[in-house]
Amino acid sequence: MLHIAVVETKQMAKEYVFAIGSILYEYAWSFRHFTSIMEFFKEQQTCRFDLVILHEKFQTERIHEVLIRDKPYTVIFSCEQQKPDQPFDALFFMLRKEPDMERLASIVLPIAKKQEDFFFSYHDVKVMMKIHDIHYIEKQDKYLIYHTVRGEFKERGNMSDAALRFREYGFLHIHASFLVNGSFLKSLEKDAVVLKDQTILPISRSKYAGVKGFFNAKSL
Repeated sequence: MLHIAVVETKQMAKEYVFAIGSILYEYAWSFRHFTSIMEFFKEQQTCRFDLVILHEKFQTERIHEVLIRDKPYTVIFSCEQQKPDQPFDALFFMLRKEPDMERLASIVLPIAKKQEDFFFSYHDVKVMMKIHDIHYIEKQDKYLIYHTVRGEFKERGNMSDAALRFREYGFLHIHASFLVNGSFLKSLEKDAVVLKDQTILPISRSKYAGVKGFFNAKSL
């Protein structure tokens, strides 16, 4: 189930919900409409959201610090007109108030896909987990180590197969030994990425341009 929060006017909430509904007709999803940022702030402390749509007036450093930083959801700010924005976060977008269906689909569909179940073998036991709960995958010898919200799990496998398998879910192959869930990327450093839980992972020189392109694309 994909959980969406909309902190906008009633009319704008209707327009976005209608647009998203036409995109996610094959997926299970729900939404909550909030009329104030404080109402949303209280709710997000006990509820999980995957996508949050905010009015552009909330595009401030303070709101980012309080409501967005270190949260595993994607944020869309709806604005009157497209304008250069400060890329506070890897999962941060500016969209016109009239929903751009193609652009909106490119943001929403990968999030919905991450709700799919993923099965892997752990000590001969089948473990099921949502793809969005995997933070990153690490290669150690003949094993893949899955770093997840439920701890670490491992199975035999190779990174090239994993990179191909998880590419459609927004995972970035940043290093020969690391595959990262884009939803958990927080910032880009000179030769590393910082995740929302403050984990720092190295970027290989050959992968840097692709990772930088990922961050740059978020502000388009």
